[in-house]
Amino acid sequence: MTSFGEKRHIKTLSCVIPVFNEQECLPELIQRIALLKVQLADKYDLTLILVDDGSGDATPHLLKSYESQYPWITKLTLARNFGHQAALSAGLNEATGDFIAILDADLQDPPELIPQMLESLVGNSVHMVYGRRISRSGESWFKLATAKLFYRLVKSMSGVDIPLDTGDFRVIDLAALQVIRGFSEREKFFRGIFAWTGLSSLPFDYEREPRFAGSTKYGLKRMIELGLGALVSFSVSPFRAIQLLGASILSIGLITIPLVGWLSLANQEALIPAIVMAITVPTGLIIASVGIVGGYVYRIQEEVRGRPTYVIERPQQTPGGLSDQQ
Repeated sequence: MTSFGEKRHIKTLSCVIPVFNEQECLPELIQRIALLKVQLADKYDLTLILVDDGSGDATPHLLKSYESQYPWITKLTLARNFGHQAALSAGLNEATGDFIAILDADLQDPPELIPQMLESLVGNSVHMVYGRRISRSGESWFKLATAKLFYRLVKSMSGVDIPLDTGDFRVIDLAALQVIRGFSEREKFFRGIFAWTGLSSLPFDYEREPRFAGSTKYGLKRMIELGLGALVSFSVSPFRAIQLLGASILSIGLITIPLVGWLSLANQEALIPAIVMAITVPTGLIIASVGIVGGYVYRIQEEVRGRPTYVIERPQQTPGGLSDQQ
């Protein structure tokens, strides 16, 4: 119990939320975060960083209104849609709290769980507590199946022990944030980065709720892009596969040469299909291999260019009203 005249030390908590076309979810999100701020007031001073990732609906107008209405809300506006991970990177670079909570704007990851996650982090003296989904309500079997496949494929091929059935929903301390900020690659896959650090962490099991409103912004295409990006960033397995493929094609070629010769003597009509197969199958495999290598080369090119991960629009604060951020 705090004695009279004694000042209680209040820790700071920064909540970072990327936002893209979430006009239907924002009023409920802000209301629930405001209640959370009151709930945590005795221990934590909560601030909210909302990163608008180039929204095309009423989201920018709503965020501007919330920032004006609530002094504890900060709005960051990206100049265009740079993607969820880039928006998250922008928010993390702006965060200043002793602890940082990461969640999405669709309320599938309930903000009401943050106090329990904080308690687990502080009580167990770890750097991170990440949400682990034990159920995912309101999602189709196809979404569930592809998500399960995605997490297991990335983990098996990346060489990094990325926890299964997790997303970006987590609470981290300032020490972990400082480590994360040290990653300079342009294309970030934060779930892999958090695991790669090896910093002490604990899972927090929870039931993921259905999306509060609107439609998902993470369709199959984006999931594939995220998965391919994760493999390129954390795995050499595709290169190893190409090496194995090259040896296999060479073996097929060595076997095919005498086979074609035998067919040419035994059955002239079977010669043409055999030749076509001997050419098209290895050619297709080679082209696929070139595509895999091309993905790595493209990623190298992106890093060498040194372009910023995102651009924050700050009216009249810098020449032209733009501020580039790595």
